[in-house]
Amino acid sequence: MNPDSASQCRRVLPLFVGTRIALDVLWWLPAFAPGINLLRVGTVALLVALAATLTRARGWRWPELVALGLLALGLARSTHHIVDLAEALRLASPVLLFAVAREARIGEHFDALERTLVAGFAATGLLSLVAAAAWPDAWVWLHETWRLRGVYHNIHNLSLVMAMGASMALYRVSRGDRLALIAVVITVPTLYATYTRSSWIFFAVSLLGLIGMKTARRLLGVGAVGAALLIATDPAARARFGALLAPLGSSDSEAWLELGTGRIRMWTTSLAAFVEQGPVDWVLGSGIRGAQTFWKPKNPANEFLNLTYQFGALGLGLALATLVAASRRLAASSGPYGAQARAALLACVLVAAVTDSTMSRITPSWVFAIWLAIAFTASPASGDARPPAPPAPAR
Repeated sequence: MNPDSASQCRRVLPLFVGTRIALDVLWWLPAFAPGINLLRVGTVALLVALAATLTRARGWRWPELVALGLLALGLARSTHHIVDLAEALRLASPVLLFAVAREARIGEHFDALERTLVAGFAATGLLSLVAAAAWPDAWVWLHETWRLRGVYHNIHNLSLVMAMGASMALYRVSRGDRLALIAVVITVPTLYATYTRSSWIFFAVSLLGLIGMKTARRLLGVGAVGAALLIATDPAARARFGALLAPLGSSDSEAWLELGTGRIRMWTTSLAAFVEQGPVDWVLGSGIRGAQTFWKPKNPANEFLNLTYQFGALGLGLALATLVAASRRLAASSGPYGAQARAALLACVLVAAVTDSTMSRITPSWVFAIWLAIAFTASPASGDARPPAPPAPAR
């Protein structure tokens, strides 16, 4: 790739990401027309900008073309084309962001983009804390607990971006960025107030990369002890985790289906309904928003099942192949963000296996796409490089 094109991609990425974060905060602005608001217009505008950037950089490659082809196939097989077109455009957004970040060689130049992400998520957290004090609608009564949704319309969006922002901020602190402590002080309490278990787990797992950093061990140890004490002394937090295993105490022989607040039942019933759709759907999927066409008007709380229901074995195979390739690249890398990327991708995969938050929500999916791009552009380990050629014999 032309170095000038890579530099141009690096310059525009923080602008795109900052705009995406700002759009999420402005979801409440009134619509221009039925079904058309700033959030949707902005999403399409960013999609066009990403495609234009990729075209100028001559960066179109087969992975994103295959993914976009699957999206087109899913749209063709959908049942509500107008609604599903909006969903397809949303799903295409992280695909194009991944391609632009890959062309920018983001695995070697992540610092500026990471600063933008941390600052944007910290600003969102600060606005949410202010809203919590002044706006009753910033709180929602859910699962017998008052939980903060802040300036986001959806509590799971807020919790996951806070978990992502807090983990990146702590990594920056471990590398000597003291200003990132401000982001930690804002995002961690905001994350806690959402009482979202999957995002708490994401935060904990994404910090595993700090274990190998000498400067971060004390920070990690103090944080782990503090978190354990807080959860142990907070009845609402204990109740949230206790609900995961509560069905095991029931005498009902099918109580295990309610493990994880009903997730096992959702997975088994939705999978049984998908199997009934026939071999064509098994291979190609049931189209955009597939599970909603044959099961329920919701996702099955599992991103991998959701991919299968929409795009069949082809879509699931592409996703798994991408994750395996990313893992292999990171295992053989020595870049400055290798340990952080490995932990972040592991956290993304774990959360994707028990929620529909990692890939189906647009801003978290953007961060996931960035980590994938880091994996594919990280510097190879020195052992992978070819040894220098021996000197020519003297004549």
